[in-house]
Parts: sequence; structure tokens; C-alpha cells
Amino acid sequence: MKNPAIERFTEDYRNFNNSLEVPHPYFQQIEYIKVNSAIINEIHKRDHGRILDCGSGGGHLIHGLSAISSGCTALDIELHRLVETRKKNPAIHGIAANVEAGLPFKSAVFDIVIASELLEHLNEPEEFFFEAARILKPGGALILTTPNSENLSIKILRRMPPGMAARLAARAGVDMILHPELGGGGAVDRNNPHLHKVEGYRGQELVTMGEEHGLRAVVVRGFGIPVPDRAYSRLPRVCVRFTVNRLEDHVPYPLRLMAIYEKQINTKKTIEANC
Repeated sequence: MKNPAIERFTEDYRNFNNSLEVPHPYFQQIEYIKVNSAIINEIHKRDHGRILDCGSGGGHLIHGLSAISSGCTALDIELHRLVETRKKNPAIHGIAANVEAGLPFKSAVFDIVIASELLEHLNEPEEFFFEAARILKPGGALILTTPNSENLSIKILRRMPPGMAARLAARAGVDMILHPELGGGGAVDRNNPHLHKVEGYRGQELVTMGEEHGLRAVVVRGFGIPVPDRAYSRLPRVCVRFTVNRLEDHVPYPLRLMAIYEKQINTKKTIEANC
């Protein structure tokens, strides 16, 4: 049986991508659909009465989830993105807020909190874990994705002189503004929420940050092959699909991590101990 949330998400994203003057590269399209479909499948098998998507961006994921939940909330720092999301589905609640300032919700109100590609943009990730644990119901789940700071490309570049590493990364097509460690030693703009503050996190770091706030990691897995996106432009589409859907979950030192946490019943005591 097809998942209606995946169908709605995929249709919305493809319509958006087709409207762009320069559509996303095919590899990025396939991987984006795959990762978000995996998130939806994880949510579908849990209690998902109320769902919060932090850093909802274009709203494709939360729009898809509105097919299986009437309690969807999108939170983003850009108001115009929330307006577009609500145009697609007025039943989705939209909250314009900066995650760094805390999550503007009462405690223990959400079954699911999503933070896809958000953590690396935060100055204080521990504060986000605190807030996510606070607003989750006992037994609720936090699902996040973030770059793997131990991916193979980063491990190689770290062993090079900084200037050489920055030049090589730039020639490979890396957006140097988004990657502070590779930017040649320049200062990170910590006031810009759109920029990366770190390259990413190790799996054990994600486990530890969750544990400190009563969030037990039940899944931490890698995905993504750490090669420049342009490398896929030379491959036939069938090879791209096979690589993304069959190979990239099994490579050592993967590009990104997905972590799923469950809020423990005694989380309140943990939060109080960290106040």
C-alpha cells in the first residue's frame, strides 16, 4: 500500500522543482525524495497526532505529512516560506521564529519533532536538544539529519594544508560560505542563521547530546556518498538511481547522518537537573 504522505510530499516537491528556472540536479532530487520518504516512514509507524517541523523551509515535508496528521506545524525563520506552505494547505499551522531563541510552545505537546539539516546551523545545539525534549510528549520522537563531520571527504581535506584544502574544495564545487572548516580560516558569521556553524557532527556526539536531555537514540545511521555532486552529472540516470537507492546507505564514512530519538518517561527529572 502506498503511503499517502510520501505521495503528497513527492508531488509537491516535483511541482516546485519543475517551476524553477534551473531545476535541482537529478542526483539531488533523487536523494531529497529518498531521505524525506525515510523520515515519513519512521513517523508513520509512530504516534503522530501532532508534528513539528523545525526549519521547514519550502514546506514540502510538512505538507506531505498533513496527509496523515491534522496536527502539523511548520516553524521557519522566513515568514514568506510559511505563507507559501499555508497556501498549499491552510490546515498547517505556521510559526515564524528563530530556533536559537527557543521553541515557542508549551511543554509536552508534540508527538514528533523534525529537524532536517538544521543542527549544523545552530550556535548552541545543546539548547535545541533541551527545547526538543521539553516540548515532546513522553515517548515522543525527535528525528534529525545533519552532515557527518567524519565523512571521507572531510577526513582527507583535514590532512591537507588549509589553503590547499580550501582551493581543492572550491574547485570541486563546494559552497565555501556554508563550510566554515574549509573556508580558509575566515571567521564564521554566527549571526546568520542560514550559514553552517560547524561542518557537522559525529554519531557519538549526537547520541551524547540526546542522552543529556533524556532523549535516547534508537537509530543513528549514515547515508550519502562523499563525492562532489558534479560527479553524478556524468552518469546515466539509471546509474544515479541505483547509486542513491542501493549503494549510498552502505559506504564507510558517509556524507550525512540520520538520528532518531525517543523521549524517556523520566525526561522531566533530566531537564530539571540541567536547568
